[in-house]
Amino acid sequence: MNTTIIQTVLGPARLATEQGALIGLWFRGQQHEPAMPPEAVAVDVDSDPTLGLAAEWLSEHLAGGRAAAMPKLAPRGTDFQQAVWKALLEIPPGQTTTYGALALGIGKPSATRAVAAAIGRNPVSVLIPCHRVIGSSGSLTGYAGGLGRKKALLTMESGADLPWICAVEEYRAQYSDPVEVDVGEQVRWVDRDDDGEYPGWKWAIGADGRGGWVPRRYFGPGEQASRALRHYSARELSLSLGDRVLELDNHSGWMLVQNQRGQRGWVPTSALPLR
Repeated sequence: MNTTIIQTVLGPARLATEQGALIGLWFRGQQHEPAMPPEAVAVDVDSDPTLGLAAEWLSEHLAGGRAAAMPKLAPRGTDFQQAVWKALLEIPPGQTTTYGALALGIGKPSATRAVAAAIGRNPVSVLIPCHRVIGSSGSLTGYAGGLGRKKALLTMESGADLPWICAVEEYRAQYSDPVEVDVGEQVRWVDRDDDGEYPGWKWAIGADGRGGWVPRRYFGPGEQASRALRHYSARELSLSLGDRVLELDNHSGWMLVQNQRGQRGWVPTSALPLR
């Protein structure tokens, strides 16, 4: 398995190939991004034609242009998951469907929940367009890569510009070298007097001694220590009035954003306009 990390307007993404086919594309920090196995080899994107083709396709697509040829796809999953992912490939850009309609389309009308679970486990983001499935009411329901990314993808595919947000107040990052963990790495929990200021956040210290606020749901069980269920960085992003950012994800009063210079981090939602 070859793997690489590329930078995109929606944040860094990990790509993985095997035997000339793309088997994974995960935005860093998205739910269900797996830990890379020991046999995975980190390579430069230009050294693997399939990685290069996938990176080119994603770059062109996110720029709103006509994407290059799609690489061969070989996502790993059960027969049911494969059927769902194949159906996703039939949804054209600029169109959406619902979980119920997708279940009906694969001949499993009573399996809406199972279809939703399979969509959430899609290992090839964007190229297999799970972001084009919405709730029956038209709501942008769960997306493993973050609802901000889902909104951005659908907005761009509709022919509109990416939904940049202008900061309405300044914010200065508080921590210069915060904790960052990858899938499976362990953190130690620390009780603080300001616990509870933002529900769902907890102070964690990584193996290298760096600390920071983390969403507790991103980590497994444990009162004293837990392992990360996804890649996570506690880095914050400083904002000046009028800075334009894209929402990637959000959690309890804070939003993960990326600015036009490609810098990414958490900011309080109070610094951004109500939407």
